[in-house]
Amino acid sequence: MILRTDIFPKCPRDTIITCLLLLLIPTGYYFQLFVVIPAYHEIWSPAYYFHFILMNFLLFNVCTNLIGTVFVDTSIKGLLVTSKSKPGWRYCTECQSYAPPRSWHCKTCKICIRQRDHHCIFTSCCIGLENQRYYLVFVSYMFISELICAYYSIYYLKDYLIDDFSTSSILKFIFPVCSMFFEFNTKQLQLVFIKLIFTGMLGNGILLHFHIGLMFRNLLTYERNSKSKCDRGKLYNTKVALGERWYLVWIAPWIVSNTPSEAIYCDHFETTKDT
Repeated sequence: MILRTDIFPKCPRDTIITCLLLLLIPTGYYFQLFVVIPAYHEIWSPAYYFHFILMNFLLFNVCTNLIGTVFVDTSIKGLLVTSKSKPGWRYCTECQSYAPPRSWHCKTCKICIRQRDHHCIFTSCCIGLENQRYYLVFVSYMFISELICAYYSIYYLKDYLIDDFSTSSILKFIFPVCSMFFEFNTKQLQLVFIKLIFTGMLGNGILLHFHIGLMFRNLLTYERNSKSKCDRGKLYNTKVALGERWYLVWIAPWIVSNTPSEAIYCDHFETTKDT
């Protein structure tokens, strides 16, 4: 495993979105654990202890897998190649090097990425062979966290933030940011954050559904309209993405889970639709 040294965003778009993500993760943790849950469970009661342990486990895996996604280098840097092209390999004029099958040059990262899936604006790096496992676990735990937060937020919204279901109250919930210009207070700020939770949950859910679907078919994002001859069933395809010990990666990111060696350079695809 090679670690990246240049982890900072390469463009303003990535910088803004990544900083927003890094701000929302600890804010969401604090809001859920010290504002919403104490409204329903007394602090340090058995029920609160359960949620405290659960939220810290989720936060731990969200943060550590995010770190793994960002720091693990999945580029062709350090990859030993011969001076002649191998079957399925291609020559990249930008990198001035041969690149293995399913690798593509990223204009933002300015290097070829092994089994490049896509460039993630939330992590400011590409998702590929070495860090796909961390990315998928990160997105999964983010969605689970947002789902739990959204569940409690519905009750918190009904019991503490919306006094009635008048037109004014509904508009404040739908347009909380605009409402802050007319009435700035803690309640409006909480409405804004709850709206972000629901938006994030919806976006993460769509993203997770998309990538899990690709994982089960052993496809990358740019191959989504193709049929893979490397598809050997959902279990094998899961091992390709998450490693042989796919069932343990959900505990902690430092658990070793190697990709099946025969799957690393698989490049046999049949196009079934126009891409």
